[in-house]
Amino acid sequence: RIIGMLVNNGDNLLIAKILSIKALGIYDVAFRFANLFINHFNPIVTNISLPVLAKSNTNLKELTYRFKKMIEKSPLPMVITDENQDISFLNDKFTELFGYTLEDVPTAQEWWEKAYPDQSYRLMVQQSWMNAIEKTAANNTDIEMQEWDIMIKDRTKRTCEFNMVPLGETSLIIMKDVSYRKKAEQDRVNL
Repeated sequence: RIIGMLVNNGDNLLIAKILSIKALGIYDVAFRFANLFINHFNPIVTNISLPVLAKSNTNLKELTYRFKKMIEKSPLPMVITDENQDISFLNDKFTELFGYTLEDVPTAQEWWEKAYPDQSYRLMVQQSWMNAIEKTAANNTDIEMQEWDIMIKDRTKRTCEFNMVPLGETSLIIMKDVSYRKKAEQDRVNL
């Protein structure tokens, strides 16, 4: 087990945990990130259990590159928001599945209006997220998964599961499109 700290000059620290990513030789990695995607990833590795790193000369730059690629190429859509909840990063799978690019939805307001065009539904979704965040802060628990219908860029509807990981003033949101599963469940009920 390697336990170390690599110093970074960023002020805003974020925490993420990744488990069982064998392709990268990472088994239990805890990262602190500063200034996500402003110029480039700047992780501060604080607790690493990496047999691969222990046996190699993998440096911070290589680890940063691997982690950035892992987020970019994840099979699940991922979003990173900033301290204002504006979108600072969308991964490739997000754009592939939902059509939106960072230029389409750079602000939280634009995301809410495009993904949830019906105002009453949008307000319900926003209130649910605010309640979940408040509950998490009060009880020191994880934010529970939420499931919502979103309007994608081509104006079709998708049902998605949302998992939000608050990381200091920013958040990582991992989505899963469950539209096909929902349709199959409904088709079975209708038989």
